[in-house]
Amino acid sequence: MGDRPALIPLACVFAFLGGLLACTSGDPARDGLTGGIAGITSGKYEERIEDREAELEALRGYNETLKGMLAAQEVDDALLDQQLAMAKAEYGLLESNLEKLRQSLANVESQDDADQNRLSELEDEIFRLEEEFHGLSLRRGNLTAADAARLPKLNEEARQLQRSLDVYYIDSAP
Repeated sequence: MGDRPALIPLACVFAFLGGLLACTSGDPARDGLTGGIAGITSGKYEERIEDREAELEALRGYNETLKGMLAAQEVDDALLDQQLAMAKAEYGLLESNLEKLRQSLANVESQDDADQNRLSELEDEIFRLEEEFHGLSLRRGNLTAADAARLPKLNEEARQLQRSLDVYYIDSAP
């Protein structure tokens, strides 16, 4: 029986340690050495490692998803940049064409003004020739040889001016 009394304190130490281990979470970060020992002996430590590894894998999967989304966004951004560059080029062409059209319109308006001036000149010339012809017709009985010689020339000039006027009206018709 001499050995039994020495076992009692040892049994008390184990009972005390068992009680301490039972009261811990098994996390050495919270419960210190006893929590670590309790976690290893109860299997909670392995469970925590497996949980953390599962969380890590989930985070890695999420990271890969985010990388894929980022790559897709970069492709979309590149496509939008291309579309923007094409739109800017098209805008430049439209601006250039618009400027050419403005210049064309100015030229047409200028030509129209010149045509209007020429038309006015032709009408004035026809009026003058008609007046001169009318004056000659009134004096027909008193025609001199010079007037008689000038009459066919005036008739021809009047016909040419009338043709020019007709051509102008035909060319400027809508």
